Amino acid sequence: MALSINIPGGGVQLSGNPIYIKIAGLSKPVGATNYKAILKLSSANIPSLSNLPPDAIAPDAANEALFDISGLVDQPFMPEFQFPNVGVVTSNPRAAWNINIQYGETYFDSGGTLVVSWNPDNTNHIIVLKGGISDLRIGEYNDANTTFFEEWISAGKFLTNQPNNQKVSPGQIVKLWYLSPSINTVNAEWNCSIETNLKIAHIPKYGAVDLYSFQNSESPTGLAEFSVNPDFLGFTFASGEWATSFTFWLSTIAGDITERRTFIVDNDYKENNNYLYVANSLGGAVDVIWLTGKVELSVDVSGTEGIKPLQPAFTAKTGSIVATSRSGRRKWKINTGYKSLEEINAMLDVCLARHLWLNIDNKLIPVLLANGDKLLSDTMSDIHEIELELLEAHNLRFT
Repeated sequence: MALSINIPGGGVQLSGNPIYIKIAGLSKPVGATNYKAILKLSSANIPSLSNLPPDAIAPDAANEALFDISGLVDQPFMPEFQFPNVGVVTSNPRAAWNINIQYGETYFDSGGTLVVSWNPDNTNHIIVLKGGISDLRIGEYNDANTTFFEEWISAGKFLTNQPNNQKVSPGQIVKLWYLSPSINTVNAEWNCSIETNLKIAHIPKYGAVDLYSFQNSESPTGLAEFSVNPDFLGFTFASGEWATSFTFWLSTIAGDITERRTFIVDNDYKENNNYLYVANSLGGAVDVIWLTGKVELSVDVSGTEGIKPLQPAFTAKTGSIVATSRSGRRKWKINTGYKSLEEINAMLDVCLARHLWLNIDNKLIPVLLANGDKLLSDTMSDIHEIELELLEAHNLRFT
């Protein structure tokens, strides 16, 4: 029986979850010893993979070997996204890692000679995105006999946990991320239609975009990042007219290839307008969260002190206890402002994110969410808001 390979999770998987590769059809030759299946990975995105020795596993009773490669292919997050925004669409080749898979078998023959045999099929590869879904969701997918690949990539969903009909500010540029499931390069169009206060349905605005397949190893463009806002896309408005909502999607001549995402534009005056950029759990795609509530700015100060021996020239201006070191970092307490329950529930992704940036004076400052309990909702409240405590991810030092 010839060797065969199976990738249970499909063609696109998340680095923070198990990534299984099953080799079947293993058959120990007569007289062979130390018989094992072998697996070798390589990637233009991760050159160090080529330097690793093949992984080897002895087959089980069903003559199969199951490998988990998630630990081998996981890489540090690359904060690659447009800021400031200069175009509607851009590709991020470092955000998706194309992993080539080679498999075979090895053993010592009856004469004691080491035999290494690789399968000639070199067409197997997967895309790995930086992220990970919860164990509960994995269990739900297993119960439904589906996968992240089928539920998100094949289904044409944008990679975000934010709900449809998300509320945005008039000038907010929303980010949507997409990875094509097609085998071939797709010549697609992006589309945007809007509704205004005059109840006029505008003809969709559109532009062309090349979407390279997740299987295209020659042109791995990675995730396609779309920056969306009616003004940014070039819509013009009549006097006294403004956008109240807009919808974005991708299509070809055959029809839609993605879901349609609608955003509700809140044109009411807000005293505070802050934007938090968040690398989400679905491949590190960056969401932009609008925060409209109260803002408190403080400094988290730390340091050490020491006793300085008195000198003959000691005066009242000279301290005998001095700071031997001093550092600090800014801390913001920002209320989200009132949001729908669906938007508040989506803040779970924000609370667990490892990479966040706060837009201060049109500059992105890396921040960390302070540890502790985060109350998301209260059934006794009809309106929902939460407070985020954000710590600057840099120290301010004085020497």
